[in-house]
Amino acid sequence: MFNRRVALLFIVLSLGIALSYGLWQSPAGPALVSGEGLVSAERMRLDLSGEWEQFSSLRKAWIVETEKSAGKAVKPFFFEHQNRLVLPSATEFSVVARRFRIPSEWSARTMELKFSGVTGRAEVYLNGADSGHKIGEFEGLGGTSRIAVPPSAFYYGKDNIVLIQLAGSYRQREGLFGLDWPSLGSIRGRVGLEAVVETSIADPSVQVDWQGQEAAVTVRVPLIHHTLMGRGPWTVYGVLSDGSAGVAEDSSVIQPAESEVDEATLHLNVSNPRRWSPKDPFLYQLHLSVVNSAGDRDDLAFPIGLMALGMAQGQIQVNGEALPIRGQALSEAEEARIRQEGRVREFMSAEKKAGFNLLYFVGTFPDSLWLDEADQLGMGIWGEWPVDLVATPHLPGPQFFQPLASEGRHPSLWAFTVGKGLDPQSVSASYGTEAGKAVGGKLAFVLRFGQQSVPGFPPERSPLLETDKIQGPWGEVKAPASTDEPGSWPNLKGGFKHGNLFLTGVPAAGGKAGWLTGVWPQPVILFAWAMLMLLLTGGSLRSVSWRYKEIGEKKPKRRLREAWFWHGLAVLGRYGTLAGILITALFQAPAGLDPWLPRLWPGLELVQKQNPFLLWAILTMTLLLLRLLQAGLIAPNLDGSPHPLGLVLWLEQRYRWVILAAVLWALMPWGLSWLAALTTYVGLSFLFWPLRIRDIHRIGGRYCSFWLVPGMFILMLIVWLVLKEQDLIYLWHLSH
Repeated sequence: MFNRRVALLFIVLSLGIALSYGLWQSPAGPALVSGEGLVSAERMRLDLSGEWEQFSSLRKAWIVETEKSAGKAVKPFFFEHQNRLVLPSATEFSVVARRFRIPSEWSARTMELKFSGVTGRAEVYLNGADSGHKIGEFEGLGGTSRIAVPPSAFYYGKDNIVLIQLAGSYRQREGLFGLDWPSLGSIRGRVGLEAVVETSIADPSVQVDWQGQEAAVTVRVPLIHHTLMGRGPWTVYGVLSDGSAGVAEDSSVIQPAESEVDEATLHLNVSNPRRWSPKDPFLYQLHLSVVNSAGDRDDLAFPIGLMALGMAQGQIQVNGEALPIRGQALSEAEEARIRQEGRVREFMSAEKKAGFNLLYFVGTFPDSLWLDEADQLGMGIWGEWPVDLVATPHLPGPQFFQPLASEGRHPSLWAFTVGKGLDPQSVSASYGTEAGKAVGGKLAFVLRFGQQSVPGFPPERSPLLETDKIQGPWGEVKAPASTDEPGSWPNLKGGFKHGNLFLTGVPAAGGKAGWLTGVWPQPVILFAWAMLMLLLTGGSLRSVSWRYKEIGEKKPKRRLREAWFWHGLAVLGRYGTLAGILITALFQAPAGLDPWLPRLWPGLELVQKQNPFLLWAILTMTLLLLRLLQAGLIAPNLDGSPHPLGLVLWLEQRYRWVILAAVLWALMPWGLSWLAALTTYVGLSFLFWPLRIRDIHRIGGRYCSFWLVPGMFILMLIVWLVLKEQDLIYLWHLSH
């Protein structure tokens, strides 16, 4: 009898895991509109934005796309999550693939795969899924990245298959208690293929210095040589135009050298220029070109604004005049919604009419579409580095973020947040100095939690992070307008937040509506569970008492079978109650600590998107099987070597108090916290602990054997805490 019941538990657990895998909800977000960025008239382009196929692994992606390319019908994998994904998109994924063809006339040119808006570690494969076909990898920080691909790597006249695998972002991995799971990333910008000549221009940097009324424009132009037999020398030209005529020009000659990368520096001096400002966002056009000895040519053209940006006496200075900041912060979700609806210019114009002069992007780097529109409208942009709650030993070198700083050619990009909540007791002043250099003439800020100043950052550049705003002598930036307020959860800035989410059982961000995928926990579910527990407790009390030696009865009488039946249901109900309370805590735990730290733990957010009822069932069965394992370790040493399930049922007579925890859990819709139910369960477990120890000693056992299973979990926790030693030190410093 006992064996059949244990087998049934394993079947239920296996079924629950299989259903959860089959119904697993991947992160879903809208398709996005993206900007063009730098424009070249000479390069041949193939836009790879649009429909891609989404997979769970590289191997499956390669098999499916290869068979499709051969015209074969593809049978779906068992429980395979295969969906079409339109890039750019706010959807996070692990692997995507796309088939494409390129013209035969491109065969003489080197190709560049260009990515913008990538978040996460990216590995890119072409026409294969093994290491021999990996053409590049990079850390996506939201800016622009390029991978050079030789022409021999492509097929001409038939399908090419490109595969992109993304892992967790730097913010996810290195942040407080960060993990590599979920191994997902996103591409919120364009993906394209460009055919370039032997030497091409990479993303240039622009710096404007002022000498009286003369603007000294310094343009650093990186040159990428795609072949070892370069046809030097190379002549780099730069022309600055006001739209009607050239106002400055310069050229530089680069001699051949044994290097794949060179840099040309151009100096363009403009007398009495028309300055870019929020009231007069005038843009010049800068055209760059490089020509080699064979006449091959590459070029880039883009707008720039000539302005003087700085900070004096705590005020942000634009062209020497103080500009009080009135800013509005955008959450990642709100930014995606506006882009998806194609309302970037409309939104920005409305914000400017409302008196705002700056947009702060929380959790994401602004796409070139935002930057280009801000350049034209005269709106300021404040971006972020993904350095949130990072312990000092994990801080990256500023060169890590150089791809973001290269976007500094935009006059609308005024500032970067280079850290949130840095450890004031261990971060060195050199980090502030290096960060200031890396932002390329923009203003570098850190946001702090406590009153302690951050070395390397004066008070005006290290404002206090408040729930509803950040502010300094330069002005203020309001918190994101549309955020899901987390519940009453401990936060790093002290105390508890008392939102109604924690008290009433309303689901946290990521909760879904509907019966089986809906609000957790639903009042009707709580009421029904409380009634069920009352029934089980009553049935357990009415059943006859039975002795330890009766566990081994081969032919139990009816009274004993009934007792086992009710006690078995009581065990299931007890672990169902504990699992329900824990799932409630899981679904109401905020994935971010406040609007400024919205996605610290994306793994938690991903779990909150799943079916809560299946998670409840899986956790209930898991706890029960762990209890059986715990009993199974001690049963062979007891008198008569009882069956583990029988031993659990016998011990269950000491757990009838669980009805109190179930009732408290059911009272959540009336304002009682799940924490009260959990505290009651844990407290009563310890209160009746001596009685359980006495029961084991009476039958000749040693209760210490029961600690083997929880001991394994405690050991795992200790090992994890040791691995997270730097995070614990960081928390200690932050709280003192």
